Amino acid sequence: MDIKLPSTSGLTDLWDRHARFLEIAAAKETFVKVVVAEHTSEREIERAARMIKDIAHGISLVIQPVTIGDALGASSARLCELQWHALKYLDDVRVIPQTHKFMGML
Repeated sequence: MDIKLPSTSGLTDLWDRHARFLEIAAAKETFVKVVVAEHTSEREIERAARMIKDIAHGISLVIQPVTIGDALGASSARLCELQWHALKYLDDVRVIPQTHKFMGML
């Protein structure tokens, strides 16, 4: 599942839709992915993590830094901060780059 955060998608009214989708998806093996940037707020990450915890605590969260050209759109320090905030709510939070973009598979 891909949660579209307002900071990276520009969309602000999807939280209820994401929750409904996750309630359905949680019946199967699921993981949640969020794309982040340097300016993604701790509040956004915590909101996503709380939603996952409240609906299906055992689901993993993958944080992916947005890829801009050949570079990551968030510093390593910022990614660690966002991961730490999510780990306050979830047991399994991973940071994985958008490897498909590095491989030229858009």
